[in-house]
Amino acid sequence: MRRRGGQRAACRTPDAQGSAGGRRPPRIALKAVLLAGALLAGAAVMTAAAPESTVPPRATPPQASTPVRLAQGAGGGADGSGSAFVSEGVLPGSPGKGRERIVADLDQNRVAITAGFDGSEIFVFGAVKRTGPEPVSGPLGVAITLVGPPEKIIVRKKERVKGLWINRDSLVIEAAPSFYALATSGPLEQLVAEDERLRYRIGIRQQIFSLEGIEKAAQAAPFIEALIRLQEKKGVYRILEGAVQLSEATLFHARIPLPANLTEGDYEARIFLTRGGQVVDRAETTIPVHKVGLERWIWRLAHEHPLTYGLLAIALAALTGWIAATFFAILRR
Repeated sequence: MRRRGGQRAACRTPDAQGSAGGRRPPRIALKAVLLAGALLAGAAVMTAAAPESTVPPRATPPQASTPVRLAQGAGGGADGSGSAFVSEGVLPGSPGKGRERIVADLDQNRVAITAGFDGSEIFVFGAVKRTGPEPVSGPLGVAITLVGPPEKIIVRKKERVKGLWINRDSLVIEAAPSFYALATSGPLEQLVAEDERLRYRIGIRQQIFSLEGIEKAAQAAPFIEALIRLQEKKGVYRILEGAVQLSEATLFHARIPLPANLTEGDYEARIFLTRGGQVVDRAETTIPVHKVGLERWIWRLAHEHPLTYGLLAIALAALTGWIAATFFAILRR
């Protein structure tokens, strides 16, 4: 508009000067024409510049919230491998409206199972990062879960018939966690609502899946309860209410014990931040658990080269027997 206004003002002045034709206009008339042209040019420039000065600056579109990858913990390898919690950021419909996020890490990013492995412990620590004042939608809660790789299990029910215990009914569970630990900062029912527990699969029962259990839910319930009871006795299913220490509604930490009978695989660690029973943020990472050293070599030999493993076992047994026979023969002399 500035350019168009400037052009109009520039075009009007020659027209005014040419309007006198070949005669020499009077001096007063010439001044009047020049003054009118200057006024028209100034008005055109002001008209073109005025809208530009009143237009507000264009607002920058809000950037979409992206997951925040946190720093690697002290347990990471020198090559930079390992695990770090990744925050989901803003969760739709959460009462916190994305103002609270989880910043957390682990003391070790992998668990090595050796010949003398008798259990371990995972230390989870972190804080709540806020971009505004603390919400008043409800008390803050923290729940931490550690889930082992799923496995297929057949649960059988025994009955005593004529003095003998025999298997009668059974239930095939397609997927049940080989290990499950749940640590909370308070009672689970108060921290997470029932619909949120089903949505995010928080709880042991939410992790167990059986097609037969869907078809006959009433008959499957005793089998699932029996499985949970047996796994709790083995120490692979644990509910640790109150194990998460929450300080000043900002800092939190928890220790999750690991038994000696761990199954190899990738363990998923998740942290849930709750307000008023609703999950406002969550973060997750993966912890690899594998055998190392001599146990790893023997396991790989048995699973990847079974023929070689069998021949080696026979040769080792024959050698052990020959050494024992020679030893006792020397003692009899």
